[in-house]
This record gives sequence, C-alpha cells and structure tokens, in this order.
Amino acid sequence: MKPEHIWVIVLLALAALVSGCGFSQPPPFDPKRIEQIQIENARQEKPQELPEMPRGLEPAMNEKREPTTRPYLKATSKPYGEQLPMSLQEAIHRAVVNSFEVRVAGYQAAIDEARILEAESRFDPLVFAEGQLQRSFPQGIGGGALSPLSIFTQTLDAGFRQQLVSGGQVELKYQVQRTASLTRPPQLFSAATTQPTFYQNDLTLSLTQPLLRDFGEAANVARITIARNDYRISLMDFRDKLETQLQKVEETYWKLLLAQREIRIQQKLLDDTDAMLNLLVIRMGARTVVSEVQET
Repeated sequence: MKPEHIWVIVLLALAALVSGCGFSQPPPFDPKRIEQIQIENARQEKPQELPEMPRGLEPAMNEKREPTTRPYLKATSKPYGEQLPMSLQEAIHRAVVNSFEVRVAGYQAAIDEARILEAESRFDPLVFAEGQLQRSFPQGIGGGALSPLSIFTQTLDAGFRQQLVSGGQVELKYQVQRTASLTRPPQLFSAATTQPTFYQNDLTLSLTQPLLRDFGEAANVARITIARNDYRISLMDFRDKLETQLQKVEETYWKLLLAQREIRIQQKLLDDTDAMLNLLVIRMGARTVVSEVQET
C-alpha cells in the first residue's frame, strides 16, 4: 500500500472520530422531571370561579327555569331520543338480535358442531389414484436380456380405503404396471435392441387390524363422543345465556311498566290535590267577601 493511501485512511478515521464525538446523547428517562413539568403547567392554568354556596332552600322552578310560587312536581328532564311504544315480544326480539353475549355463545355452539363433523370425517371412505414413472440404468457387464441398458417402468394404483371403528382398515387396490427395457447386444459395436413390453396387473384386498393400540370402538370413537359432549355443553351454555338475557329484559320491561303506572297514579293524585287546593282557595276568598259584606 502506498504512503499516500495510508495518510488518506488515517485522515478519514480522525474525521469520523471527531464527527462521532460531536453527537449528543438523549437524556435518560426521569419520571420526577416529568412530574415537575406537569406541576408547573398546572400552576399556570387559571382556576375557575365556583358559584356561591346556597345558604337556603332554592326556589322552585318550572320547565322554563322560572321561579314559581308552588313546588313544581312534574318531570323536568326528558329522554334524549324519541319515545317509541314497544311490546314485550318486540323488546325480547330486539334484545336477542342485538345481544353480543348471546351471539358469542351461539358462535361457540356452531364451532363445536363443526368439530363433530371434523371428528366423523375420519371414518369417511377414501378413493385414491396414484401414478409413478421410473427410469433406471443398471450397471451390468454382460449382454442380453439379463443385463439391460435401461428400464422404463410406469405404475398406476387406484382403489378404495375405509377406516373401521374397530381401529382397522380395509383397502381394495388395483395396480397396473408397464415395463419396457432396452438391452445391449452380446457382440460389441452392435445396435441396442428393445425388449417386448409386458404388463403386470394386481388386484389386492387387505385388512389391517391392530390388536393392542387403538383397538376397539371406544378408543376410536372417543373424539366423536368428546365433540358431541362439547356441543351439548355449548348449546346449554347458549341456552342459559339466552334465558338469562330474556329474564333481564322481561324483568326490566315489567319494572318500567310498573313505574309508568305509578307515575300516572301519582299524577292523578297530584291533579286531584291541585283541584282541591284551588277549590279551597276559592272558598276562602268567598268567605272573606261574605264577612266583609256582613261587617258593612
């Protein structure tokens, strides 16, 4: 390496070192400093003036917030939305449709029902078909049909397979195999000859049955039984949540109806009391006029 190149590398390293030392690291996280900043910002906010504390009974107000001589006993607040009359059947229907808890419980029951189908699909029959192509090149020394140059094999398997509840398996398979070979002649410098193609057909029926592991119907149908029991549990849970929701809706509905009837009764009593008060006021005024006439 030339000396000029060495000086350039040294200068670049010094420049990188100097520029790297100039970077400022961020300050560490200090929760006390953050709390102090929040306190200082809170001190800068202007306190709001609170209204004077009441020293006596507040005057009665009507709907327009105007003072009245008698207490105003009617409701001063109104619901935000529009009031719609609703029957008990419609309230139950809306609660069932719009309840997320009931909807989630219904999803779980549907999931467990699909798992039953998944467990039963293990015993579905299976129809299969497989094909295979194979070319081999034996390394023989002699010639003739016993020492071919290449062998080309085509195999096709098709059949039916069924899993049994006892743990066994039944399989019916049909296999066709086609074999073609190219042989070397016994004489040197002679052309290779093609041997006649031959076919081999096999029809196989097999039954496999384990004697220890996974033997018997109880061991193989256990997944289906568990899936069915989980589905029953989810269905009962869904029914319990639905009945609980309907009970709450019906209880709230009748409480609301009872409160409305009590309001009507209290309103009727208030109107009767108001009428009686007006009648008494009128009678007291009449008596005052009669007494004044008698005195004169």
